[in-house]
Amino acid sequence: MIKLSGISSSKSFDDFAIKELGYPSIVLMENAAENITNLILKSFTSINAGLVAGIFCGKGNNGGDGFAVARKLILKGVKVNVFYLHDPAEFSNDCKLNFTILQSIITPESGTLQKLDFNDQKQVIGQVDFIIDALLGTGTRGNPLSPYLECINLINSLSKPVLSVDIPSGLSANSTSNLNIVKADVTASLGTLKLDLFTGHGIHYAGKIEHCDIGVPAKFIPGEPHSTFLLEKNDIVKGIPVKKRNLNKYSAGKLSIFAGSEKYPGAALLVSNSALRSGCGAPRLFTESYVKEKILPDIPDLVVSEMRPEKLEEEKFFDSDAFLIGPGISLGKQNQELVLNLVKNLTGKRVVLDADGLAPFYNERFKDYDLSGFVLTPHFGEFGKLLGINSEELNNNLIEKIYSFCESTKAFLVLKGINTIICTGKCEIYISNFGNSGLAKFGSGDVLSGILASFLAQGREINELERRL
Repeated sequence: MIKLSGISSSKSFDDFAIKELGYPSIVLMENAAENITNLILKSFTSINAGLVAGIFCGKGNNGGDGFAVARKLILKGVKVNVFYLHDPAEFSNDCKLNFTILQSIITPESGTLQKLDFNDQKQVIGQVDFIIDALLGTGTRGNPLSPYLECINLINSLSKPVLSVDIPSGLSANSTSNLNIVKADVTASLGTLKLDLFTGHGIHYAGKIEHCDIGVPAKFIPGEPHSTFLLEKNDIVKGIPVKKRNLNKYSAGKLSIFAGSEKYPGAALLVSNSALRSGCGAPRLFTESYVKEKILPDIPDLVVSEMRPEKLEEEKFFDSDAFLIGPGISLGKQNQELVLNLVKNLTGKRVVLDADGLAPFYNERFKDYDLSGFVLTPHFGEFGKLLGINSEELNNNLIEKIYSFCESTKAFLVLKGINTIICTGKCEIYISNFGNSGLAKFGSGDVLSGILASFLAQGREINELERRL
């Protein structure tokens, strides 16, 4: 796994490297430029066909990176058209130094270096094949103002491939409402992988995220106030149960599932099937009589019982290793009361609450119940309802809200989305970016909850998974 740092923490990383480790800031910029250049050559494979790079530079150190990259591309034989937005007198010291060096080596054959004239966009359109966005970096606060706002809109209007330096210009840690952000195809995250690239607007605007080393050892990378990590493929493999050769169907996991209704019979089918297919030996579905009649022909190896609250003990509902409650049960008052009663009786058990099983806890009613050790699997809309806030409020300091929720409930949260955010009972946060838009359909969440509950039933202690991660 890879440690993530927020946009606001990245400045601290640079300051630490300069003040405590003795790195000259210009050396960090040179290291960054070298690795960005290599990434450009790798990302735009047709660059050797004589394509022209359009490099847009701001007045800060992000712009300095852009000027340094331009110089290195020239040395690689790549033609560059470099555009800057401010008079050089306004540049930061390192930015001005790299501008001056570039100014001294650029020739008509190697490219152009000019202040961007918004009234004469012909100098851009038709002369640039791909774009390097070096306008705004991690020091940005709030929404972009003129002339950056106009330049961001210009870049997005050109419909050219874009590589953003460190973060897409306009992406800000403290502004979730701004949509004036460069739409990058590739983002070169410098020094640290930025948490903000994997959450909120960063998911849509960052494109493919690549880490670019700046020469500072990884052990000095600052963490967030809450430990936050990006999962890698080998981390995922650790969570898959390992089966013993002498298993029987009961020792392979007993799972009680409360799912499905006349309105949503498919939910029961999907969760049950996914539990079986992911190795659970003895899943048992408790559902409405209508669903029971419909589902048995499709899953003949599943045990199905009618959900009758007064006969749960007799039907051995509680005689299981894990429990899954909620998918497709509908939001009727009777079912909500049943969920609450089940939660009270399952304290200390391995329980997954999903979909309609979350509804009784909306508007912060979860505070009245002991959910410690439970696994909650809401999507963003459901998580907002749990907290009693709308989606815009939820996206504002999302990670902080996730941490606060898990700290107060001691529950495990699996917040589903294109990038799924997982928070453990110890309030460690993991981000999985293995999802894709193909999962955005009815039933994906049912399949996920079935797999999660299946793994818990097969003996995967949640705390063990934490240790293995």
